[in-house]
Amino acid sequence: MKHLYLITLISLCLACSQQGSENTTETASEEPAIDMTNVPAELASAWDAHGSVNAWKKFGKLEYDIEFKLGNHGGIEHHTIDLNSRKVMIDGQDYSIGFDGSEVWAMPAVDSIDISPRFYHNLFFYFFTIPMVLSDPGINYETLEPLVTDSAEFKRVRISYNAGVGDSPEDYYICHFNAESNQMDWLLYTVTYFRGEAHENFNGLIYEDFRDVNGIKLPHSLTGRRYAADTLGAVRYFAKFSNVSLSESSPADDMFDMPEGAEIDSLVQND
Repeated sequence: MKHLYLITLISLCLACSQQGSENTTETASEEPAIDMTNVPAELASAWDAHGSVNAWKKFGKLEYDIEFKLGNHGGIEHHTIDLNSRKVMIDGQDYSIGFDGSEVWAMPAVDSIDISPRFYHNLFFYFFTIPMVLSDPGINYETLEPLVTDSAEFKRVRISYNAGVGDSPEDYYICHFNAESNQMDWLLYTVTYFRGEAHENFNGLIYEDFRDVNGIKLPHSLTGRRYAADTLGAVRYFAKFSNVSLSESSPADDMFDMPEGAEIDSLVQND
């Protein structure tokens, strides 16, 4: 009887162990589901070329240093972004900008920064992480005819947004993916934050120096160009990225809290 009891006990332990192993395997293999119903093949291929949008969705934090010149605003900053809540912390040389989930704040004051903090707080983050952020909800996709130039062919996808998505839902983007590599080569975009109405006055943005960051290909150089008569023109601004890191854990939530003495930059209200 003792031997029978021992055999039964060992069998139960093995069964429990195997069941636990199967559950662990299923959990480890789970990937965030992306609804691909309305996603054009051109964008899906770009996601794959940049390291898989499912892999991107697993990350909780993005950090980088940026050296840039954008109009009167420029210098070196450190950006921290919570990829789930999209809260932002920007540390400049003598100022800070934060987004706590509802308000954009500036320290020491809004007027001490040479650009609207509300307009600027996620500007480079969004440009930097296209095409991955184009998997966000509330986005509409339209496939355009390919563009063939003397040097390359580009697959094109036009991006628009549902009402109420972000501060500038009237913005348009046209992504240009290299037909051979499927990587992001350049972007056309409009700026409607200050005007509040849709228009077709596009700006150009060139993506270069792609590097692997935890399996995701991200550009380490962005160059803004003028765009007119279907032609990219003179350089308007630049941004260089370094010390880029992606991690699955989210940053501490309180790092985005507005400090005492900071000022809120309210959303521009357009009539």
